Amino acid sequence: MTFDSTPNKPDIIVNGIERYVIGTAHALAVNIIRDVNLAIEATGLTVIIDVFRAFSTECFVFQNGAKYIIPVLTLEEAYELKRQNSDYVLMGERGGVRPEGFDYGNSPTEILSTYPAQPTPILDLGSLS
Repeated sequence: MTFDSTPNKPDIIVNGIERYVIGTAHALAVNIIRDVNLAIEATGLTVIIDVFRAFSTECFVFQNGAKYIIPVLTLEEAYELKRQNSDYVLMGERGGVRPEGFDYGNSPTEILSTYPAQPTPILDLGSLS
């Protein structure tokens, strides 16, 4: 069973935590916590899935010397800023795909070894809105 195919409804919900019991003889209890404040209190084996890859990518960008990141909500705004500042780098995804003309998507592994030192990235956050 994969986590994206969980049953339609949890076996129990307690204080905002959804509990799914998978299997019978050797049951596995999976708690899905959708609130970061509740996740802080998680115990036992804990797996945290970062659904905002763009924010993980920002860490790598800053590590490579970027002084700031310019967030935008539309592709048009990103393209216009790039037109006005040819040394800026376009980053972002729409539906998991890098838009045409963008230098990078949102994946940290994509930029890990190829990202130039000290660029100014324009990060499209439109897919988050």
